[in-house]
Amino acid sequence: GTVTVGKFVLEGRAVSPGDVAFLSMQKQGGECRVAVAGGQLNVPSGVTVTVVSPIEMLVSWDKDSSSTSWFNVYDGDTLLESTPSGSLRVKGLKTDTEKCFTVSAYDERGNESLKSPEVCARVWTKMAVGTVWSEGLNSYGQLGDGTRSDSRVLVQAEGLEGAVSVSAGVEHTAAVGKDGSIWLWGRNSRGQLGDGTTRGKTVPRLLEGLKGVKQAALGWYHSLVLLEDGSIRSWGRNYYGQLGDGSRADKKAPVATRALKQVVQVASGWYHSMALKEDGTVWAWGWDIKGQLGNGEEKDTMVPREVGGLSQVKLVAGGMYHSLALGSDGTVWAWGSNEFGQIGQPLSFADSHVPLKVAGSKKIISVEGGMYFSLALDSDGAVWAWGRNDYGQLGRDDITQSSKPMKVPGLENIKSIAAGAHHAVAMDSEGALWMWGWKYAESRKFAPPHKVGGLKGITNAAAGVHFTTVLKGR
Repeated sequence: GTVTVGKFVLEGRAVSPGDVAFLSMQKQGGECRVAVAGGQLNVPSGVTVTVVSPIEMLVSWDKDSSSTSWFNVYDGDTLLESTPSGSLRVKGLKTDTEKCFTVSAYDERGNESLKSPEVCARVWTKMAVGTVWSEGLNSYGQLGDGTRSDSRVLVQAEGLEGAVSVSAGVEHTAAVGKDGSIWLWGRNSRGQLGDGTTRGKTVPRLLEGLKGVKQAALGWYHSLVLLEDGSIRSWGRNYYGQLGDGSRADKKAPVATRALKQVVQVASGWYHSMALKEDGTVWAWGWDIKGQLGNGEEKDTMVPREVGGLSQVKLVAGGMYHSLALGSDGTVWAWGSNEFGQIGQPLSFADSHVPLKVAGSKKIISVEGGMYFSLALDSDGAVWAWGRNDYGQLGRDDITQSSKPMKVPGLENIKSIAAGAHHAVAMDSEGALWMWGWKYAESRKFAPPHKVGGLKGITNAAAGVHFTTVLKGR
C-alpha cells in the first residue's frame, strides 16, 4: 500500500504479522523501517496491580491475551523486567508511595506492542487492623494472596479484614471474623474448605450458612469449628472418623460432631480431633494409631470419647501423632507417640495410650503440638521445647533432639506460641513476630529464633506445613 506524507509518497508491504515493512521514499530515495499497524502484537489485557505488603506490589495480566509469550513491565517509562509469566512482584518499595505500571508484549524479533493502560496503587505504612498476613510455601494458595507463588515475606490475604483469629492446617488456612463468620482458603481436595466442592481457593472465601463461630482448628485435610452455643461443626476428610459424626465418609460441608455440648475449645492433630468441655474434661476422636486419643486403647473412634485420667484442664493441643493438655495448676500432660520424645518421656519409653505428666513443666500457660515436637509457654514469658530437632525446631544452636523441655534461647516477654510441621512461631509483648526451625527456601538448613521484619501489632499466629499465618490487631 501507499501513504502520502506531504510531498513524499511511501509504499511497501507487511511481510508477516508482527514483522516490519520496508517503505521507499520516491522523491528522496533511501529506505526507512516502520512498524505496520496491522501487524502489531496484541496489547496485554487484564492488567491489575495488588498491594501485597507494605513494601511490595504484584502486577498481573492475562498472558493468553497476546500472541507472544514474553512481556515487558514498566514503571512509568522505566523497564522493570522482561518475563514469560503472567505476573511480576515488585519489591523494595517505599511506603506511602504511589506506583503506576504498564505492560507490553514483545517477540524474539524485537517487535513490541503498544503499552497497556496504566494501573496504579499506593503502598501504606501500617497494616490494617484485623488483616491476615502469611509467608512460606503456597502451592495450593494457602497464603491467600491470589497466587500460588511461594513468598519469603509476609503477604496479605486478599479482601479480608475484621478477623479475630487465624488457624493453619497442612495446606489450608482459616480466619474467624468478629461477626462470627469463618473464611477459608488453600487446598480443598477432601472438601476441607467446606463449600460443597473440592476446588481450591487462592483467596479467602466466606463459608456461607455457618454463623456464630468462636474458634477454628485445622487438621491435615479436615476442619473443626466451635460455635457460640458450645457445639462443634466439622468437615473434610473423615477416613479415620476425625469429624466425629459416627461415619468414615468425607464431608464437603459442615456436619455436627456427635454427643458434645458445653465445649470451650477445639484442637486438631493431623488425623484426630480434640475438645475441652467447660467442666475441664478432655474428649478425642479419629485416628489412634499411636494412642493419641488417650483412652487406653489403640483403636480409631468415630465419635468423641473422654480422655481418661484428666480433670481441671484449661487447654488442649494436637500434634501429628500425639496430644497435649494443660492443667489448671500449670502442669503439662501428654500422650501418644514418643518416637522423638515429644510426650516428654525418655526416648527408651514406648508410646503411651494414656496421659502422662511432662517432667519439669511448671507455671505453664500455653501448649502447642508440632509434627514431632512440643512447645510450652510459661508465665515468665519463656518458651520451652522438646522432641524432634532435625530442623532446629527446638530453637537451639544444634539439631540434637530432647525428651526433656529445654528453654528456647533468645526469647523474652513472649505472649503466645504456635507450632508447625518443622518450625515454630512466637509473639512477644510488643506484638513482634519470632520464628525458628525449618527455612522453606533453604531445604534442610535451619534458623535460630529471629525477629521477622520488625513487624509489630501481631496478636495471633498459626503455623502449617512450611507456612505461617498471622493476624494484625483486632
